[in-house]
Amino acid sequence: MSDGENTLEYRVAWRADDAACERDAELFWLEMKNLPSGADAEKRAKELCILVYDAGRLIAVSTAGLRHIGFLGARLAMFRCTIARDYRGHNLSYDLMTRARQVLEAWSLAHPEEEVMGMATIAQTKDAFLGDGPGVFKGSGLTFIGWTANGERMRVAWFEQARIPRSPPEGVRKP
Repeated sequence: MSDGENTLEYRVAWRADDAACERDAELFWLEMKNLPSGADAEKRAKELCILVYDAGRLIAVSTAGLRHIGFLGARLAMFRCTIARDYRGHNLSYDLMTRARQVLEAWSLAHPEEEVMGMATIAQTKDAFLGDGPGVFKGSGLTFIGWTANGERMRVAWFEQARIPRSPPEGVRKP
């Protein structure tokens, strides 16, 4: 990491259609070899949230895909991020989560018609399973809600304007 946090440049790319950021992100994903088989890099680039540069070098990319999460009965921004290998272990992902939540919550408030109620993430890295993790990530407010069918940790941060549905979604047993 460069000398001090002051060298990091955070670029908000959420819904910006910024061709330069999209190109940078696609090249970064190719270099990192972390796009799943069959993933569409161009489509994912349209989900860019925040990019982090250090002295002009792209070192982290975050995205947010909007998805309806059936068992919660809510539409959420599904946060994911990739950090360059030599920048891992410096809490950059936690900083990105906090900043992304602020960006996404402000956007959700300005676009109520989108009905995005919060931000969620699913830990998909081996490192995410080492040791015990906190129940709530301070800053982002991401709270552990349980395990996916694949044994991955899922966390949700509800936006202040979020509203709980009056009744459970279809398929959920009613009390």
